[in-house]
Amino acid sequence: MIKQEPSKLTKTKTKPKRRLNAVQKKYVAIDCEMVGVGPRGSISALARVSVVDFHGNVLLDSYVKPTQPVTQYRTWVSGIRPRHLKNAGGFKAVTKNVAKLINNKILIGHAIHHDLQVRLNALAIQHPPELIRDTSTYQPLWILANTTRSPSLKKLAKLLLDLKIQKQSHCSIDDAKATMAIYRTQQEEWEDDLLMKAKKEQQQLLLSPPAPPDVLPKQPSSLS
Repeated sequence: MIKQEPSKLTKTKTKPKRRLNAVQKKYVAIDCEMVGVGPRGSISALARVSVVDFHGNVLLDSYVKPTQPVTQYRTWVSGIRPRHLKNAGGFKAVTKNVAKLINNKILIGHAIHHDLQVRLNALAIQHPPELIRDTSTYQPLWILANTTRSPSLKKLAKLLLDLKIQKQSHCSIDDAKATMAIYRTQQEEWEDDLLMKAKKEQQQLLLSPPAPPDVLPKQPSSLS
């Protein structure tokens, strides 16, 4: 783990970490920051990744050296500066650590497809869809935010947590913590909905008539 940049959500008085029970250990939240590579920085490349546990404790926070030269740091959004990447971890090593950390975990994120895209410059991790909880696509959050399209993490944090984030540039630790906290406000209903959906799908499978066996044409007998 790298030496962390101070999180904007960190309070001056250090609180002891809360212990996780067996169920809570299954949940982690992730957020990434990107810089630009290629012509005019038009291609997004992973530059920082943060993972927190159910209570928002930081499990991993690492700057990542992109596989291509950085042409636009996007500091006004990413918070990334050249000094952050000077001694950053290698792309393969960091992504391997992330994959190991989130393996078999329920992964919470906001617009998480941007972080997990299977391409050279993102994490390129294929996580099972049934283990992903995306706060940008969960419809009850759209209703709470009174919107017909994906609400921003900033809006949800203010609405549900009365928390101001992303006041200037982004911080992947703060965003991961906020995403987990938002999920926790919806966890019971969210998981119940998924369980109910899974039960209905199972019932439909049981009630569906079995598919007829393939009827193979008889082969003509060979003449001796």
